[in-house]
Amino acid sequence: MILVAALIVPFAGCTSPFSGDAPAAGVTAKSLFEKAEDASALGHDGALLAVFTLETASGAALKERSPPDWLQPFLNVSDPQVGDGRAKAWGYYFGMGMAMEGGDGHAHAGASDVLVVLAADKKTVYKGSVPADFPISPAGPLGSNWTIDSDAAAENAHDAEFDAILDDPESYNFASLAMRVDLPPAWMFEAGTTNAQTGETTAVDARDGLKIRLGTRDPFAPVKTEVGEVSGTATPQGVSSDFTIELPSHRQVEFFLEVSGGGGGMTPTGAQVDFLAKGPGGQEFPFHWDGGGGTQQAWHQFDAPNPGDWTLEAILVNDAGGRETQMAFTVHWCALGATRC
Repeated sequence: MILVAALIVPFAGCTSPFSGDAPAAGVTAKSLFEKAEDASALGHDGALLAVFTLETASGAALKERSPPDWLQPFLNVSDPQVGDGRAKAWGYYFGMGMAMEGGDGHAHAGASDVLVVLAADKKTVYKGSVPADFPISPAGPLGSNWTIDSDAAAENAHDAEFDAILDDPESYNFASLAMRVDLPPAWMFEAGTTNAQTGETTAVDARDGLKIRLGTRDPFAPVKTEVGEVSGTATPQGVSSDFTIELPSHRQVEFFLEVSGGGGGMTPTGAQVDFLAKGPGGQEFPFHWDGGGGTQQAWHQFDAPNPGDWTLEAILVNDAGGRETQMAFTVHWCALGATRC
């Protein structure tokens, strides 16, 4: 296990102080992130490469293994709910860039890279350079890929074997978030006990919270599918409706049209409608109902929609029959991995 190696390998050279004051309650990783980013002092050039914590009620026993300085702040507090993803302190690994060396696909710590550990009260309890034997080897910056916070990830990661270890009063849990080779951005939880060498490791995707079968999950597997529908009546003046895509990293979004009295066959005979889906980051996906009603013009697919609030605009632009001044429609949308919903 990663944690076992970290605990038994002492290392010197980090001299930043840490506090022994125990905060009253544990907090999630996201709640301290902005403060940690400021404490790193790397500014806009810095990138978050990893997040980590050690939850334990047996810090004194773990100290006997001569842990490195950066682990000490996690051993000075006692966590009564080991494994719940709400910790008394969180660590953050920031880097100035990705130095890819040795062909192993990992980022190697550079001279400007820094570890910052914050207590739950947002006080910096450790700050130092990233050691060569730091146990997490990120494969890239996390960016906005970690939609799932630590508490939700921990809840999804639990299973019977994992819980059995955490039930031991001497248990600990090393939680880490990083981009790893052959894995999506993932929360990894490594549970063990101070009185045994056995342990259990489990992980969930940081984008959607789905549990990962370690060693088997396709790193390009789609995130959880999101679906919905928007209904309205298109007129020459236009009408707009709102919908929301919550999760990042969808490969595509699809729109399937149902138009009332929209004609039939492949020849346009009914009213034609222009649609425009407008989303975060300036994304715009235009599509069109041509008044025919055939399957091909009813289904439209676009790549990589941004998460957030979207607006669907619909404008009646032409009526081949010369009769319609408005057209009722329903647009079914589906944000997904790679296949039609």
